[in-house]
Amino acid sequence: MINQHNSIENIELVFKNSYEIKPNKINVTGIKQYIFEHDFWENTFMRWINILLNEFKQFLPNYLLNKKSVSLSFEIVDDLKISDLNQTWLNKFGATDVLSFPILSKEDSVYDLNSAEFGDIFISLETALKQSMEYNNSVEQEVIWLASHGLLHLLGWDHQDQNQLENMLKIQEYLISRLNISFNILITLSLSIIFPFLIYMHLYLLYHDQVPTYAFHEYLHKYKHFQYSLNVA
Repeated sequence: MINQHNSIENIELVFKNSYEIKPNKINVTGIKQYIFEHDFWENTFMRWINILLNEFKQFLPNYLLNKKSVSLSFEIVDDLKISDLNQTWLNKFGATDVLSFPILSKEDSVYDLNSAEFGDIFISLETALKQSMEYNNSVEQEVIWLASHGLLHLLGWDHQDQNQLENMLKIQEYLISRLNISFNILITLSLSIIFPFLIYMHLYLLYHDQVPTYAFHEYLHKYKHFQYSLNVA
């Protein structure tokens, strides 16, 4: 149960589904419509943020703990747009699955405000669809997983080494498990074996900037197969 002492009371979410104006870009038949709905994501992000503020506050800047209102933007895009963002802002080439652009800074602690702006999350529906087909997940599962990953990046989490990666993945799993989700994780190899390999590949990809960052997430999906049963009407 969430301690309301550190809970936000309001979230201002700017949500945009680019496929509303590009219905023929990819085949979205069969995709649950709630992942395209503002209310679903507003409730999801508020739930996640309150959990983080109360149960994982040791990982957050102190000045966030007394905020009553937060804002962020979330956009579902196509491969073309996320490739452009990837190249323009990260100097990387090719499409990726999720990008986060945090704007929180230490300067925010100087101003005694009741609100905080987190930044922007972009998810490519095309890449999410490809990954869901390759790893036998639903598109909804893939997008929710990527959204939790993007939110943690906005709040300062990263995965530059094995400890950071393990911590981030465990928190993602926990956040999703709190969304009325039946959570079943199938691991094909022992974590003690696969994590060193994942870290090696991640550092290799970081060193070779020309490799799209989504490749690391593909390695992760290859060895950890996440299945969720969403209780959403």
